[in-house]
Amino acid sequence: MHSFRSLFRAEIFRLTHRMMPKVMLLGIVVLVIGAYLLLWFSSSSLSEADLARQKEHLRLANSPKYGMDIVYQITMLVTVVLASSSIATEYGWGTIRAIVAKTESRAAFLSAKLLATLTFIVVMSVAGVACVLAGSAAVTVIGGLESSPGHDFLVRVLGSVARNVIVLVPYVTLGFLASLWFRATAAGVALVIVVFYTDVLLTPLTATGGALSWFPENALIYRNIQGVLDANALQPAGDLPSAWLGAVVLAVYSLIFVALSFWRFETRDVSAA
Repeated sequence: MHSFRSLFRAEIFRLTHRMMPKVMLLGIVVLVIGAYLLLWFSSSSLSEADLARQKEHLRLANSPKYGMDIVYQITMLVTVVLASSSIATEYGWGTIRAIVAKTESRAAFLSAKLLATLTFIVVMSVAGVACVLAGSAAVTVIGGLESSPGHDFLVRVLGSVARNVIVLVPYVTLGFLASLWFRATAAGVALVIVVFYTDVLLTPLTATGGALSWFPENALIYRNIQGVLDANALQPAGDLPSAWLGAVVLAVYSLIFVALSFWRFETRDVSAA
């Protein structure tokens, strides 16, 4: 019988030996650093006011905020794809029956996959921060921008890693749930995309005076993600949920999605998968 430890080692082995995670890591390096260079070299056509704003965004002191906004958008997509495929491929390849039959419990099997996915999220977040710092530093040197890192720079940089992990988990666990439920990677990715854009569109409608102002605006996933990421800024906006409140709300969503995943997997007859 496979223990949780052996199952987790197997999942980590897959992550380190499959091509897809490596391509994803390479992609974040190219896209993040490339985004910084592209934004800088294309800024010559901007007006004086827009150029000043662009320089402020790209300089090192603001990299934990504006750079991590880029990282979030990239890592959200790739981690959802990875999480969704990690369970859906077991059904697609027909390996789910053999693996579950040899494990201590279904919970151990699912826990190993989720923990391996969380490990990948942490790695992607660390890589994202490193790329943001590299891209911002390069643009700061090339453009002769203000190089002062601002107050609490190291704290904001380290905090941005944790915050990126926090804001990724809800959509990743939702994608995992959908892929497990429908046994298809596409189902997990598609549902997350639909929920994300629905959430973005509904957010302004729940504000005071909006068509859905009766709905608690701080209950939506996207608004709480904004609140958590806003803590990376030198000067937080102040009109968003606090980072702590946002983290709690996102944790509740994540726990619900994970609990539904375990319930569905425990009650499913995989022999008929």
